[in-house]
Amino acid sequence: MYRAAAWVEPQVLRTLGGILVSCCKRRHLLRSAIILPDWDGIDWQVNVTEIQSHKGWSGLELAQLWDYRELIWLLAWRDISSRYKQTVLGIFWAILQPLGSVIVLSVVLGRMVKVPSDGIPYPLFAFSAVLCWQYVATVAGASTATISSSSQLITKVFFPRLVLPISIVIPPLVDLGVSLSLLLVSLPFFHVSFTLGTIWLPYYIVLLIITALSVSCWFSGLAIAFHDMRHVFPLLMQLWMFSSPIFYPMSLVPQEWRLIYSLNPMSGILEGLRYCLLGAPPPVFEHVCASTVSAVVLLITGALFFKRLSKIIADLI
Repeated sequence: MYRAAAWVEPQVLRTLGGILVSCCKRRHLLRSAIILPDWDGIDWQVNVTEIQSHKGWSGLELAQLWDYRELIWLLAWRDISSRYKQTVLGIFWAILQPLGSVIVLSVVLGRMVKVPSDGIPYPLFAFSAVLCWQYVATVAGASTATISSSSQLITKVFFPRLVLPISIVIPPLVDLGVSLSLLLVSLPFFHVSFTLGTIWLPYYIVLLIITALSVSCWFSGLAIAFHDMRHVFPLLMQLWMFSSPIFYPMSLVPQEWRLIYSLNPMSGILEGLRYCLLGAPPPVFEHVCASTVSAVVLLITGALFFKRLSKIIADLI
């Protein structure tokens, strides 16, 4: 705890006032009489401000983040407008990028390699995974540069530093919504109908956002603390992609390894989305719980790590 106080003697102020008056008279700048205030009549009560450090959840200052919610939306809107500004196709890039990946995967893995898809048409099987993975990958890519690109804002304006990784998660939601809408529209063409499992779709979308936010906190902090980590992130994302059931179903994983495999949050998310939208077999409850716990733990630890690093983040830029 630190104590900060300010104290100025009245005699010092009188002396400074007298010097100012004499200088003004000497330079003919004083056109009218200057009446100095009665310093003895001023209440010289000093306000003491106490600055305390916080630990645990209180250190995240969630209430302060809520007060700065307008800044979060402002930064998010800036990224959204700049992403499609002066582009020919604009928002259609959100459709073309995953659609191109799905076409390649369907031809190579679906037709040539004959990768199983649990009875689901492989284009839908791949599309449901690609749109989720591209959302997380976009957030991860933006998080590695968010601190350096906002250095002027960080060094000149006070705001909770967690605003930056949170604002990164919002703009890619536009692409995710457009791609998800295209997936829903294409279901009748493959004779796939909705089931009661569709009611769980919001849960898996929220779990996807939690996973992306945890990645944003971890990658943003590591990128500023260790500059060479930016060269490691692409390798980590590739390893994560191939260890997630994007191109193959979870049924190919040996039974004894599936619970450990479910600690990967993307495994539970992708299996859950395929169950909600494509009529795939329902995911095992223990596997969903493992993915949920893993995502929440990553978010908590990532937020605490970034918050601790934010105290010296201006010195590391």
